Amino acid sequence: MTWIKQSTVRSAPVLLALSACLLINVIQAQTAGIAQQFLESLEEARFDQAHAMLSSEVSDQISRAQLEQIWLSLPGQVGAYQGHEAPQISSSETGDLFLFRLNFANAALDARINVNQNGQVDGFFLVPAAPGAPAEKALASSDRWVESEFVVADELPGILTLPEGTGPFPAVVLVHGSGPGDRDQTIGPNTPFRDLAHGLAEQGIASLRYDKRSLVKPADLTGAYTVEQEVLSDVRAAVEQVQEVNEINPQRVVVAGLSLGGLLAPRIGLANPELAGLILMAAPARGLEAMVPQQLRYIFSLDGQIDQAEAAQLAQIDAQAAAVAELSDPQSAAPGLLGVPESYLLDLRNYDPIATARSLDLPMLILQGGRDYQVTVEDDFAMWQRAFAEVGRVTLKRYDRLNHVFISGKGMATPAEYINDVGHVDPEVISDMAKWIHASFN
Repeated sequence: MTWIKQSTVRSAPVLLALSACLLINVIQAQTAGIAQQFLESLEEARFDQAHAMLSSEVSDQISRAQLEQIWLSLPGQVGAYQGHEAPQISSSETGDLFLFRLNFANAALDARINVNQNGQVDGFFLVPAAPGAPAEKALASSDRWVESEFVVADELPGILTLPEGTGPFPAVVLVHGSGPGDRDQTIGPNTPFRDLAHGLAEQGIASLRYDKRSLVKPADLTGAYTVEQEVLSDVRAAVEQVQEVNEINPQRVVVAGLSLGGLLAPRIGLANPELAGLILMAAPARGLEAMVPQQLRYIFSLDGQIDQAEAAQLAQIDAQAAAVAELSDPQSAAPGLLGVPESYLLDLRNYDPIATARSLDLPMLILQGGRDYQVTVEDDFAMWQRAFAEVGRVTLKRYDRLNHVFISGKGMATPAEYINDVGHVDPEVISDMAKWIHASFN
């Protein structure tokens, strides 16, 4: 995919480039009109027209009635519909992707609409909206720690939190979960990375948290990108920069990854042998192709039944998940599962986090919430336990009352919990992390 920007004509080569750019803009304007028309057809309840715009592959998976039911069910889940915002646009050899922010009374959703080169909608996904880039605001203050602005890789704004005193301190680099994430890993009213940073600082541990590239520099993630461009290169830069801070002990820098960050933690450790250790929080042990259909079935089953529209969505996701096993081209930018480029899916499919973790000689702390429906005790944590329960350098702990972001609650977690309920990372988790860091590296 490539992002189109305005250019100034200064030379013959630039003129040729501008001509190509104008041609692309014309094509993109056409597909933008199709994506806009598709969304407006849904908004105006013209479901026959919307369904007719789907490619044959998609329309075979979801009927006109099912498309209608999916759309009409949204207000009951997230409140009255309030309209959409202008889309973000990216392009590839196979078509264009339009990301519309849909605003509802109680939440926002991101609608990902893929339009292929034939002018057909060959992908339509609704996911929780990514947080907006943090607005300029005063840094938090305390008599037990101090915060300062910090820029990772010369591009990604973040915050360095230092405990009170002169140091040198151990430090934790916090690595996001999947999707665009801000420095606080904001989800609804909750800010788990902020909780971790402040809680660890009160126990003598510094931290760095920063806005993810997919949030503030989405144009960088185009074409056949992988987790290297999305995550790993920025983590390397963050670790190297933290090690250069005078108040931090460069021999005691740890990476703590949540969800996708936990999945990638062993790979980060392999690429950064100077790290002192790894903390895996709600770390998947399986691929997206196994986890996404399972998560969707859980969500659809919360009301006690799976209706026709939900069954159609599951069939579409199941087909996309099954297709991951057949991927072979690491340079393919074609959208796959949930609209993610095939290159990205293939990269993750070929990565074994447990085997990679076994190859390391690093201390690891693996933490799991018992109420987590995204990364589960039975499917993921159990695999980590089987692999490392008898390995002395690895500590595993499960918290029965905690969800995917380590906030306490009752019963299995639900998507609404993250959007509606205000909570904080459980103090026991922060205490366990701090004790492990101090015990491992003192």
